[in-house]
Amino acid sequence: MNTTKEPKKYPSWILYVLIALALILTFFYLRPNKPSQNIPTPEVTFDTTSTSRLKKAYDEEAKQIEAEKAAKQLKEMAEYIEFFGKNWETLIHATLVKGERRGLGGMKGLVVEVSNDSKLIVDEVLVDVYYIQSNGDVYKTEQLRLASFDPGEKKQKVAPDSERGRSVKMKVVGVKTEDTGFLTNKN
Repeated sequence: MNTTKEPKKYPSWILYVLIALALILTFFYLRPNKPSQNIPTPEVTFDTTSTSRLKKAYDEEAKQIEAEKAAKQLKEMAEYIEFFGKNWETLIHATLVKGERRGLGGMKGLVVEVSNDSKLIVDEVLVDVYYIQSNGDVYKTEQLRLASFDPGEKKQKVAPDSERGRSVKMKVVGVKTEDTGFLTNKN
C-alpha cells in the first residue's frame, strides 16, 4: 500500500468566487470619490462695462454708416437736380395722343399727354400748342398748364379746338419743381 497522501482538491467554484470578490473590492477601492453635495457652484459674472462699451462702439459705428449713406444720397440728389436743371427738356415730354382735322379747316378733340421721365416730382408743366395753317404759319398758340407729376407719371389734358389750322405742334416751355424753381425754355 501506498502511504503518500494526496492533496485535497478544492472545488473550482470557490476559486471563481474568490477572484470575483477580489475584482469587486478592487473596483470599489480604485473608483474616484463623488464630489460632495455641499460644494458651491462658481458664479459666472459678466463685465458689463466692457459689453456696454462694445454696444456703444457698435451704435456709434452704425450711426456713422447711416450718416455716410445719407450724405452720399444727398450728394447724388444734388447732382441729379443740377443735371435736371440743365436737361429738363429731354426729361419732360409732350405728345399728341388724340385729335382730328375738320373738313374745311380747324382742329378739334386734341388730347395732349405729358410724361415726367425724371426722378423728381414736377409741380407744374407748361406746354405751348401751336395750330399751324396750310402755308406753315402759326395761326394761334394756346398754353396748357398741367400740375403735380410724380416721377414716371403721365397726364393728359384736352387742348382747345380751333376753327383754323391743318396741323398741330407742341413744345414744353416751362417746368416748375420744388428743388429747381421755375425753369423756362432757352429759346
